[in-house]
Amino acid sequence: MVQGKIIFEGRVLDSDDPLRLGRLRVLPKIELLDDIKESVPSGCKDITEVETNVKQICQWKENDPFVILPLLPFYTNITPKKDELVYIFYPYVQDPSSQSRYLSDRNRFYLPASPSTPLSTIFESETQTKTNSSGGENYKTQKFLKEVGGQIPKETFGVFPEPEDNAILGRGTADLILQQDRSLLRAGKTNDLVGPTTTLPTSNEKRAFLDLARFTTTKTKGEQTSQTRIITDVQKLILLIEYDIINPENQADSFTGNIYLYNINKKGLPETVNSKDFKVDTDVENWKGVKLPASIFFQAKSSVEVVKLINEYVRGLNNGLIDIPGFTTIPFRPESGKQFPFAYRPHPNFYNKMVDAAGGPVESNNLYSIYQKVGLIEGSNSFGFGIVSAKDTLGPLLKIKTEKVTPIIDSNQNITIGSLGAQKLYLLSHDTQIGDLKINLKDTIYGISPDVYLDIESKTEPLIRGEKMMDLIELIVKFLLSHVHPYHGLAAVPVGQDGTQSAQILQKLLDAPNTILNQQIRIN
Repeated sequence: MVQGKIIFEGRVLDSDDPLRLGRLRVLPKIELLDDIKESVPSGCKDITEVETNVKQICQWKENDPFVILPLLPFYTNITPKKDELVYIFYPYVQDPSSQSRYLSDRNRFYLPASPSTPLSTIFESETQTKTNSSGGENYKTQKFLKEVGGQIPKETFGVFPEPEDNAILGRGTADLILQQDRSLLRAGKTNDLVGPTTTLPTSNEKRAFLDLARFTTTKTKGEQTSQTRIITDVQKLILLIEYDIINPENQADSFTGNIYLYNINKKGLPETVNSKDFKVDTDVENWKGVKLPASIFFQAKSSVEVVKLINEYVRGLNNGLIDIPGFTTIPFRPESGKQFPFAYRPHPNFYNKMVDAAGGPVESNNLYSIYQKVGLIEGSNSFGFGIVSAKDTLGPLLKIKTEKVTPIIDSNQNITIGSLGAQKLYLLSHDTQIGDLKINLKDTIYGISPDVYLDIESKTEPLIRGEKMMDLIELIVKFLLSHVHPYHGLAAVPVGQDGTQSAQILQKLLDAPNTILNQQIRIN
């Protein structure tokens, strides 16, 4: 043995302790094997078999040199699996000559090693466990659950305990979290946990849990009130006007171009194409419909004439009729009010040349001179681009909205709350049964298996929703008190004097299996 060293690595050979005390049979690292050979009693197998057949050497007997006691208390059962890494503690001795003697002493203890990642709680080999310790330099570091200084992704947060909490972890998806004022017992906390992967586990919203919590404040709902406020009435655009100049570089004040009118396709339309968020450069090329017949082509027009033409076009659509002599042979008259909201703006070719000025200052200045004079309203500060939400109205509309508001009231009053949740709940009593249907829980002391749950399902009944049941009872009573008969001996008129109908009662009874009864919470 290495002089002065008391802690050694070991690989688990067997964890099936016949005494159920959490003991292990562990093969220590090679530096101890010579000492162990000397310590094996003569009554055991030939010591030459130690390294090749350790299972045969006094297995689990009183003088088995490979049996190690847990250093953790018996009341905390954390037993490593076969082939996992543990740390072995041997009594410290000053006299090397006594090493063989104390190695045969049964005061040997172990502690489980920490896994290289929480994702390895199901199992991790002894070599991989060394990743974060001495001797693990050649092993790949596992994926971080969070970036340094950052946040754990929302879909993964809560799967594993936070540093400020105490916890007892199972080897899979079950654990017990102990916070300052909360005890949380969970099973199925994540959909899958199969060891280190390239992706992080995600929380399972349908987990089974028992949540016991204490809160220092109590929240209650106050009296419902009405609240009126002014909000923006956001509407999808219906029509789009775009104007363009084909020869903006000319210096003769003679321009050729187009004014286009498009329907806006609604399918797949981005949320931003509305009366509030649409911009002069919003890309809607994929949602422009076919150019409408009212689109026009002009040529040899001065900048003043171009501006006048564009403004007549925009204002015509605003007034419900585009009819410009010499251009629109078929006047465009949308159904009254159905043209709103619409937008007008320069065509992307026009806008990009004006902003980038790649074609030189003449081109850019010509375009900007036209742009700054285009508008719905003469003399408005809004020019070149606009959204018309209603007749003569630029920008989104405002409307008054009245809402029912229920205030939440906080009070400094302690309260404890317990919640039990799962996809299916069974509330079972050993001493009750439904008629002759008796549930046998005899062999379920270590948990109920799916096969037993199949039997339990047929021997339990759904829990009643109290308020839904009271609704039915109230309806029956109202009909009972208000019904009349057309004549003695005849059935009641199907509508009571207060308007209650027998058909309503029948409908509630038909719906009862899914409304009054909760099929997912069952009792015996």
